[in-house]
Amino acid sequence: MSHSHSHDHHSHSHGHSHDDIHSANKQFFDKISTTYSHQSSHRAVIETITKAILSEPSLIPLNESSTRLLDYACGPGLVSKALLAHVASIVGMDLSPGMVDEYNTAASNQGLGRSEMHAVVADLCSPDSSPSLEEYAGFDVAVCSFAFHHIPDPALAARKIAERLKSGGVFVLVDFRTHGEIPGGEAFRHIVAHNGFGEGEVARWFEEAGLGEVKWVDVGDGGKGVSVVVTNPDTGEEVVSVKKEAFIAVGRRG
Repeated sequence: MSHSHSHDHHSHSHGHSHDDIHSANKQFFDKISTTYSHQSSHRAVIETITKAILSEPSLIPLNESSTRLLDYACGPGLVSKALLAHVASIVGMDLSPGMVDEYNTAASNQGLGRSEMHAVVADLCSPDSSPSLEEYAGFDVAVCSFAFHHIPDPALAARKIAERLKSGGVFVLVDFRTHGEIPGGEAFRHIVAHNGFGEGEVARWFEEAGLGEVKWVDVGDGGKGVSVVVTNPDTGEEVVSVKKEAFIAVGRRG
């Protein structure tokens, strides 16, 4: 497992309020919800990530007969689908109703019952996070893939997700390492709250959330990262393809 000891730079935050960025993300992801899972670049990145998750069984314990998984910011369910064979059941949560619809349609098209795989509309960071979510707790594993850079307060998100885990449950965070502005990135500044993260800040969130010591795995092409294709949400055309370093950070609830 690779650990790098480079200095952390504080992630560059774009200073939007939770409400602004929440509604911008909701609109944006609703808009792309029907096309998202058809993009081969998204599928390739998810394949790389799930392969890495499955290759770390001592770190991320999955059991096909007992593991209850929470897929937070699940989108249309690419991660859920990739991990489904390795767990007993999955609940997805996403703030975009469009994404949740896509997720549930895909699950029922696969003949999966609600108890096996279903998603609900939820934003755990919202102060009025619905009481109806109380039944969704005691998970063995929670995964959040490439969503933290959209979330204004990642420390809060880590705490809220950790609260959904049972004691000894594992949180698997997947995101980008700190990076500079990407070409064409200004088109996405209203939905991107942070330009990636460093090990130090992730370790701090995990500690504050009671997730113990963070275990860090660099993923992607020989640690070089994953190729991200940026497309224009209005036209669907490719704006730019960039390589960004990605990581998996794992913590266990005490």
